[in-house]
Amino acid sequence: MGHHKVVGARAQVYKGKANHTKGGLTKSGIIKVSVGKGKNKHNRYISSKKRSLAKRNPALNAWVRAAKSEGYLKKGHFKVLPKKGSPGYLRIAKKAGMKGGSARRRSSRRRRSSRRRT
Repeated sequence: MGHHKVVGARAQVYKGKANHTKGGLTKSGIIKVSVGKGKNKHNRYISSKKRSLAKRNPALNAWVRAAKSEGYLKKGHFKVLPKKGSPGYLRIAKKAGMKGGSARRRSSRRRRSSRRRT
């Protein structure tokens, strides 16, 4: 009979050696997807909520499909993804349906403080 921790790593929580992670994940919120299915190549313990959100994210799925059609993300082959703003990146972004091919830029105007200076 070993020691039982209250707070532990995801692996410890999943195996029943700790109650929860420091972020509050319990065993019911952690899953381990096997390598054979090709979903989690590093065999990590992941949050089930985050995984389901990522699977249902249409923008992420469109990006992955576009990157695969350009020859990236092939199983068994390593090809570095293009840098943001490069021609390869812009091709993927166009196929994925992103506007302009890059992330939205912040406004250059500063927000005014709600407090008045006296």
